[in-house]
Amino acid sequence: MFVDVRTGALCAGPPPTLSSAAGPWGGVLLEYHAAGGPREWNHLAPCDHLVVVCQRRPSSRSIVLDRQAVTVELRPGQIVFYPASIPFSSRTDDAGEYLLLALDPTFIRRAACDLLQPPDLVEWQPAVAVDDPVIASLAFALKQEMENGYPGGRAYGEILAAAAAASLVRNHATVHAPGPPVGEGLSALQLRRTLEHIHSNLAANIPLKSLAATAGISPFHFARLFKQTTGCAPHQYIIRCRLARARQLLMERSGSTADVALEVGFCDQSHLTTHFRRAYGVTPKEFQQAGGIHFSQ
Repeated sequence: MFVDVRTGALCAGPPPTLSSAAGPWGGVLLEYHAAGGPREWNHLAPCDHLVVVCQRRPSSRSIVLDRQAVTVELRPGQIVFYPASIPFSSRTDDAGEYLLLALDPTFIRRAACDLLQPPDLVEWQPAVAVDDPVIASLAFALKQEMENGYPGGRAYGEILAAAAAASLVRNHATVHAPGPPVGEGLSALQLRRTLEHIHSNLAANIPLKSLAATAGISPFHFARLFKQTTGCAPHQYIIRCRLARARQLLMERSGSTADVALEVGFCDQSHLTTHFRRAYGVTPKEFQQAGGIHFSQ
């Protein structure tokens, strides 16, 4: 899953050819994509740490990651590493054949605890078109395990994933204390920590001072820099995230909209209805009854 940093909406990536989603592994997902064709992602932040491993044939990609724009030819065996919650954009005329390894931040934090101290101040360094035979071989081993029906069970897959996580920590992470941002907007680390805090606490009250403390700056500077980075004020962004989560729950459930309102952090059903109608043109109940089909962006 990804978060659109401009709207707070959750969105999924392209459907895979094979996926371990129904397998026994916890905290790790492997997808095999073989369809190729053009692909485009704009202003998305991954919810998990993502590693793309190129397979068999090269593909040309234009990527904006951590505010750096590059165009590369991704060759077989090379990887692209997208750290969780760091926004990126990517475009390719032919995505080629690739493996996508997604590691939950909680899962990968165990490796950070063992290798880096303090683990809460880890700053991830994105990587584009990097030769990484260790990650590539581990991802391929996970693919074989998936294709064979998971004969090693949960433990074997998670051992391979833990080794991949440790390799990412060794090669793409450093300990960096948060401080004042350089240039305009929040730094990648500050934005990552802020988004993680928001999406982990949607059901609770999220005061500005708690977001500012997460980024390590004053509330006054945080509000200004957050708007420069995302294009909206912190409270507006939180409402967008709550609405996106409410919309997802309403599509998945047939129960009370009042329960959904409380689960995503609105005061009550009326509070949710007001914001939902303003954003989508229908009430939550109308949206739910229509199966999520009739609404405006």
